[in-house]
Amino acid sequence: KHQTLSKTVDSTDYIYTIVAGLIILVLASIFVLIRHNIAYAMCLIGSGLFSVIGMLATFAILRLEIGASFMFIVLASMIFTIFEALIWFENMREVRRNKEYKEDLNKQIVLGLKNTTNELQFTSIALFVIGLIMVIFGTNLTRNIALNFMFAVVIALISLMFILPLIYNLTVDK
Repeated sequence: KHQTLSKTVDSTDYIYTIVAGLIILVLASIFVLIRHNIAYAMCLIGSGLFSVIGMLATFAILRLEIGASFMFIVLASMIFTIFEALIWFENMREVRRNKEYKEDLNKQIVLGLKNTTNELQFTSIALFVIGLIMVIFGTNLTRNIALNFMFAVVIALISLMFILPLIYNLTVDK
């Protein structure tokens, strides 16, 4: 017999997941606010929320089962987004230190994303391929978790490549 994580999820599981996610997001945002600035903290909150909402929307559109493993994957997606956003912020800080790009906001965003993408692409491709292998060769439990994880990687990448720079542009322009 195989263990299963697809037990029925009740409302308390959702509440615990949301509270845990909010605590993680708030703590990460406070860290970013202290280390960087309010624009970065707002970007982090927006991209983290987009990761969660994107996962929920993907599962709703595809009518996939939301089980206990999904709750774990939603938090993993948000944590992956936070981790990669922190790398992006550090890369932008390095670009900003260069006197040539100090005043050019668009150049800072483009170069920060380029440097982050160079680091992010191999990690994301590896995670996606591992998930694909688990979907093809795994048991029902591992297939379910791996499929959820593959969605999480894609949603996190969308959040990092599109939502994070968009919020940053809107925040800094104000």
